[in-house]
Amino acid sequence: MSSKNDSEQADEVATQHPAPDDDWMLADLVALVNDMVETEFEIGLTLWTSSGMVSGLLISGFRYFDLLSDALRIDTEGMAEAEARQLHVRNVFADYFGNYKDIYKRHEDSSAEGDDEAGKLSPRPAYMHLRSVRYGPNFPAPREGDVELFWRGRLTEISGWSVSQVGGAQAAPERPF
Repeated sequence: MSSKNDSEQADEVATQHPAPDDDWMLADLVALVNDMVETEFEIGLTLWTSSGMVSGLLISGFRYFDLLSDALRIDTEGMAEAEARQLHVRNVFADYFGNYKDIYKRHEDSSAEGDDEAGKLSPRPAYMHLRSVRYGPNFPAPREGDVELFWRGRLTEISGWSVSQVGGAQAAPERPF
């Protein structure tokens, strides 16, 4: 007969074998997509987080910041001065987000220069990036003219995931869940 009850044994096992911080397979998938810096490669994913379900197209960090910057930027040429001043703030944010895409380009540049890291994945990512995002099972699929939603999330917050499509730039699936 054991001197420890089931709860104590479970606690001991959990302490000896803690859950990983993130899913190594998902982290490798994100690193692979991040290394495809200037491509339009994307993978349809449905993610489960503590906040609920998120579905969208996994894209590189470079592309995420590039698309987000483009979505915010507005050409103010030819506008009235007052309106142009208001929209200038939006363009400041576009530049702010646009600068972050260079973080993802640096690794590709060093690989192209023939250093020892060529052919290796980028350092393990901490974040992943989605476009054409939908939240939960009842969120409608995007329609033509809808504002595209972008999502950036920490890999350590993902509890499960599934793949719905793989390929180049394309419309999000109708209902992946």
